[in-house]
Amino acid sequence: VRGGQVAVTVHSRSRWLRFAGYDEFEFTDGRRYEGYRAESMQAQNMFTEDHLTLDDKGNAALSIAVGPNDIAYDADLLVNASVTAPSNEVIAKTFTLPYFHARTYFGIKTPGYFAEVQKPQTIQIVAVTPDGKPASGPAKLTITRRDWNCVWEDWGYRGNYQCKENTQTLLTKTLQLTSDKPAEIPFTPDTGGDYWIVVEGDNAKQGAATAAAEFYSWGDGGGSWRSSDSMTIEMVA
Repeated sequence: VRGGQVAVTVHSRSRWLRFAGYDEFEFTDGRRYEGYRAESMQAQNMFTEDHLTLDDKGNAALSIAVGPNDIAYDADLLVNASVTAPSNEVIAKTFTLPYFHARTYFGIKTPGYFAEVQKPQTIQIVAVTPDGKPASGPAKLTITRRDWNCVWEDWGYRGNYQCKENTQTLLTKTLQLTSDKPAEIPFTPDTGGDYWIVVEGDNAKQGAATAAAEFYSWGDGGGSWRSSDSMTIEMVA
């Protein structure tokens, strides 16, 4: 279509990171998706729009500049292009471009979401580049245990739960990751409860994305959940 007009819109949509060959590893900071703070994976945000004119060969070039301050997380860029021919016929096409916010991504592999109290666990950590190739370098590992202290506050005809979070740091360790195999960290949960494993870069110049994975230890009757007056129930198995 020579001389046709092209209307282009670009939306961003948060993406849950996955890399080929690392299906059992968690590369996303799972803390972003907790409870009422959860972001919808289907939500789209308008990023930019443009109008182009096709040349005599029916081509047009679109340049999209994306910086770390434009999109805060890893995302899919949803590009929609609608071409209007001189005859007013409209042809539309939509395609997706991956946007990577960091230069290095850490992956966390746990034995599963549930872990038995006093049973040794082995946590594996890897680092990869945006194209999924193994990477090496330093990383900081932190394991915390979280408890909730919740009370119901009555406000006349209505009320809600007020919860205070109590976090205890159990392990902090600097890792030197290599590209040939995952780093293995032994860990034994001593009491029941909610645990978070967080892996982040050793320094800001590293350009690494933080990864966080959760598991729950059971078997001694300990641990606590955050109380909620929501009408929905989250279930795990």
